[in-house]
Amino acid sequence: MRVELDTRENYNPGWKYNYWEQKGVPLRIELGPKDLEKEQVVFARRDDASPSGKMTVKWSEVAARAPEMLETIQAALLEKARKERDAHIRYVNTWEEFMNTLDGNMVLAPWCERIECEEEVKKRTSPDATEKKVVAGEAPALSGSAKTLCLPFNQEELPEDCKCFCCGQKATAFALWGRSYWSVCWHHNRFPKSWSFLYTPICTSTRTQRRIQSEPLRCELVCSSRFVSVPVCSP
Repeated sequence: MRVELDTRENYNPGWKYNYWEQKGVPLRIELGPKDLEKEQVVFARRDDASPSGKMTVKWSEVAARAPEMLETIQAALLEKARKERDAHIRYVNTWEEFMNTLDGNMVLAPWCERIECEEEVKKRTSPDATEKKVVAGEAPALSGSAKTLCLPFNQEELPEDCKCFCCGQKATAFALWGRSYWSVCWHHNRFPKSWSFLYTPICTSTRTQRRIQSEPLRCELVCSSRFVSVPVCSP
């Protein structure tokens, strides 16, 4: 656990609170003159802006309560992300259903696991594609081509005659699909306070964020809103 003390005297407390919230610090410990008199501090959770997100803690309990609070915050964020993920997953079997459901959701569909098929999906769902939603009068808000996000660990049993939603060949697994949103800004000063998660896969070894090109991964993904993501903390 890392702790940083903000002793700057040229900024008021409100400015400091906002500064550290924008940096993504999950737990802020406030200490003022009245707190000194009462030998206590105030814990403020970044993920909970309600009055219940603040609590007073005795000095003697800070060392024990701070790690516990961080674990509580992590569990709450993960549970929220899983609920968001589950709320945005849609099950489809055909290309028509796929196109009508894709925007704003992640789509679980039977797939043949062929690279050529995924390339075809990317081509047909690209911003330059002429193919539109089947629903009359509606045009999709294209932000990027659809691609496989993962092959979930917990695979439902495929019917014997199940076919790939795109090419019509025999399906071998259910795949999770979604549009590519690569415009997310990593810099903490531009990272909205309401976002607790960042898009993955990314490369953090350099300042320039680069996509990691790879075959579909078999992994559990956690999503916040429309972003496939993993929990992160501020540097």
